[in-house]
Amino acid sequence: MRAFVLALGLIVTVPANAAGPMTVKDAIALKNAAQTGDFSSRAQWTALSYYLQGVIEGAVSTARVSGPAGGFCPAENARYDLGEIFMAFEKLPSKQAEQMAAMAVAEHLRALYPCKS
Repeated sequence: MRAFVLALGLIVTVPANAAGPMTVKDAIALKNAAQTGDFSSRAQWTALSYYLQGVIEGAVSTARVSGPAGGFCPAENARYDLGEIFMAFEKLPSKQAEQMAAMAVAEHLRALYPCKS
């Protein structure tokens, strides 16, 4: 039993992306690969979509609870579109495309919903 718990702990702690965190460049590459229609690429796109939606919902929830201290002030009825997020990703200079996708999402939301002073 102890070995099973240890093995489970090792499996759970292994990062899904052993090369490091998901960058903007990685996210764009997955999106483009999914457009080929390949099943595995579409599955990765689905996983990426859920991941980014979670990043967005987490950032928005935190900002709503924190107010201006959260870094941005989203409207109560605001809608978030992954297409819009990817348009912003694709406009980033190549140096910024090396940043974590989650950070780029947060920066995009801060630009969309600045807090009024």
